Amino acid sequence: MFNSNNNNNSHVGINSGTTTKKKLSAVALKSSIYSSGNNMVPVSNGNAMMGGNVAAEFHMVQISNGNVMMGGNVADNGFMWDNDYPQFTTHVSDKFLVSSEPVSVRDFLTFVKEGGYEKEEFWQLMDFKFFKDQGHKHPATWSKVHGEYYVRSVDSTDHWSKVADQPVVVSLSEGEAFCHSVGCHIMTESEYHQILQSQYATKVHKLCSDGWEWTSLVFQPFPEAYG
Repeated sequence: MFNSNNNNNSHVGINSGTTTKKKLSAVALKSSIYSSGNNMVPVSNGNAMMGGNVAAEFHMVQISNGNVMMGGNVADNGFMWDNDYPQFTTHVSDKFLVSSEPVSVRDFLTFVKEGGYEKEEFWQLMDFKFFKDQGHKHPATWSKVHGEYYVRSVDSTDHWSKVADQPVVVSLSEGEAFCHSVGCHIMTESEYHQILQSQYATKVHKLCSDGWEWTSLVFQPFPEAYG
């Protein structure tokens, strides 16, 4: 499992067994190069998903490949973690699709109701075992009362239907499982920045608002920056 880098924006994922919650973005599986935040934005090449097709379920935006700037510039004098710099350029080798909206409570409820927590093929082995052993069948911020789901936020608890279109808040493990179920993956750090720096950034909504975003990069200094 990966400890994702935290971006102060609206898509997420988490590590196995941790309680961190964020939004999440999902990138489409592309041939064999992909084996598989508090929101999730699926990226897709049209692979079949639970109950449908990714392209049909989500409005997708195509992002071009190319060079992308990563890391921060110390001269900017803003707050940065010590693993956020130095600044360097890397390359996203393949174009990809990303959903224009974060994965919503409504989207994730479909995963829950269709038994996503019981389908081992969507999960990393350690994650599946952890959730099964703990008896978790929905996100930690959800509760089930008399067959109905309720979603807890910072200041309220609401029936899921009242927050159905809001970005879902889940762990990285849950986010990865959801993405796998729809033929996608959590975006990489470079894919995330490629979206922000592309001409289509305004078409991918809430990428820099409403929460933090999960990416699949291990939480450590950028390897490209240090050779």
